[in-house]
Amino acid sequence: MRKILIAAFAAFGLSFSAQAADLKIGFVNMQAVIQAAPEAEQARKTLEEEFKPQQRDMIADSNELKSLQERYQKDGAVMSDSERQNMERRIRDLQRDLQRREQQLREDLQIRQNEIMGSLQRVAFEATNAFAKENGYDIILIEGVAYVSEAVNVTAQVVERVRGASAEGN
Repeated sequence: MRKILIAAFAAFGLSFSAQAADLKIGFVNMQAVIQAAPEAEQARKTLEEEFKPQQRDMIADSNELKSLQERYQKDGAVMSDSERQNMERRIRDLQRDLQRREQQLREDLQIRQNEIMGSLQRVAFEATNAFAKENGYDIILIEGVAYVSEAVNVTAQVVERVRGASAEGN
C-alpha cells in the first residue's frame, strides 16, 4: 500500500511540474502603474486645490501666533499682570486651536488620499486583469516578490495600457 501511495505522489508531482512549465507568469509593479497613471497627477492637483484654503488659514494663524509670542517676549516684562495673563491665554488658546486644526487637516487629507488611492488602485488592477486576459497570462504577481526577471516584468505594458485607457476616456 505504501509503495502505491509513493508512486501516486510521484506521478502527481511529475504531472504538476509538466503543467507548471506551461504556465505564463508575469509581474506588475502596481506602485509604478499607479504613479504613472495620468489620474495620479490630476488627483495630486485636486488635493492641493481642495486643501489650499485650510493651509492658507493655518499659515496666517501661525504667523499671528508667532507675532504674539514675539510681542510677549519683548513686552511681557512691562505689561500689567492682567495684560500678561490675557496675552498668555490668547497664545495658549491659539496654540491649541492650531494643533486641533492641524490634526483635523491631516485626518481629512488622509481620508481623501485613501479615497483617491482606492480609485487609482481599481484602475491599475482593471488594466492588469485586462492585459493578463488579452495576453494569455495564467498568473500576474504584484506584491511580495523577492526577484523578478525582466522577461516576466510586464509593468511597462500595463502602464501603457493605463495611459491609453485614460487618453481614450478624455
